[in-house]
Formats: sequence, C-alpha cells, structure tokens
Amino acid sequence: MSRHDSLKYTPRAIALHWLLALLILCLMMVGFTMTDLPKGPDSPRGMVFNWHKTFGMIAGLLILYRYWWRSKNPPPILPPEVPQWEVRLANVSHRLLYLCMFVMPLSGYLASNFHPKQYGVKLFNSESLKMEAWGGPNEQLHELLSGTHYIVAYILAALITLHVVAAFKHMLGDGGVFRRMIP
Repeated sequence: MSRHDSLKYTPRAIALHWLLALLILCLMMVGFTMTDLPKGPDSPRGMVFNWHKTFGMIAGLLILYRYWWRSKNPPPILPPEVPQWEVRLANVSHRLLYLCMFVMPLSGYLASNFHPKQYGVKLFNSESLKMEAWGGPNEQLHELLSGTHYIVAYILAALITLHVVAAFKHMLGDGGVFRRMIP
C-alpha cells in the first residue's frame, strides 16, 4: 500500500471523472467538426446535431450530479510535497473547469431553443425538449448563446489541455497525485 492510498479518490469519484472525461472529449470532437457537415435533405447533419445535443444534455445532468456529489464528498487533500503554487493553480483550474462544464450544456440548450427555426433539442433524435416558455425565437439571444457556447468550448479545451499536462507531469514525477484518479 502506497503512502498516497489514503489520499485517493473514491471509486464513484473516479468513475464520474473518467465517464465525464470521455463524454466531454467525444462531444468536443463532434462539436468542432459537425458544423462542417453539408446541409441538405440527404445530409446526416441534423441527426449529428441532435445526437450532440442529446449527449450534451446527458453530460449536463452528470455534471450537476457530480458537482452535488462532490459537495457532499470533498476531494482528498493533495500530498504535502505538492508545492503551494500548484495547489492554488489546481484549485483555480478545477473551478474554471466546473464553470465551463456548467455553461456548455446550458448555453447549447438555450441557443437551440432561441434559434429562429426553433430547432430545440430532440433527445435521441425523437423526443423534443423545445421550450416555448423561453419566449420563442430570438436571433440576438441565439447569437449570444451560440457565441458563448463556441468561446467556452475553446476555453474548456485549453483547461482540459492544462489538466492533462498536469496529470502527465504528476505521472512522470512521483506518480502519487496521478494514481489518485486511477481505478
């Protein structure tokens, strides 16, 4: 047993981390490429957008659950040999990651509902989550929310890159911090 085992995340925290990591990376890969799909009646564009929205909503719910669960189960402390500047940077980057993870599904969902063509969100390409209660089509709100979704995607990509670089740094170092999130 390593001296870091008592500082390990719980199995649920580890499972949520890796499930969301995989889901978010897939959503980002599809999201960055789906706008290049051709429009037209024979194009898979609409179906791809709807699947992206469906899994974005699922990710949003998982993020809310993870945040709630983490509020009841705080993460283990970092080992004492981690420098304080790294601890502070980790805290700031994790808060920014959560902020981006909240904003992404919310801005995407709302942008879809304010779209002039009122696409809404079709879960699994069938069940519509269109919300007329939001006030119907609004080009300005759609543009603002779509822009937010787009910009936050790049910020999230940068934060994920920082997170992965830090993980590799710890994996190549003593490995103790890295092993905390490995099943």
